[in-house]
Amino acid sequence: MNRTNSMTPLRIETVKSYVDEMDREKMARMLRFAPTNIMFTLPELNDYFMARFEKLGGWSPQLSKLIGWD
Repeated sequence: MNRTNSMTPLRIETVKSYVDEMDREKMARMLRFAPTNIMFTLPELNDYFMARFEKLGGWSPQLSKLIGWD
């Protein structure tokens, strides 16, 4: 089963609510370290996630150093 096809409108709204609760650092960690995630494979959720991340300030050298690469 394709996971993107199993996303109901209610589930999509639930994921968006989760994104709305994340802070910039948590989002950056997810972008850098999370294995493939439904938020990044479903265009609607990816666009929503990235718009929120940019609204919070997006990447900066300080944020990148804070979360590191390990």
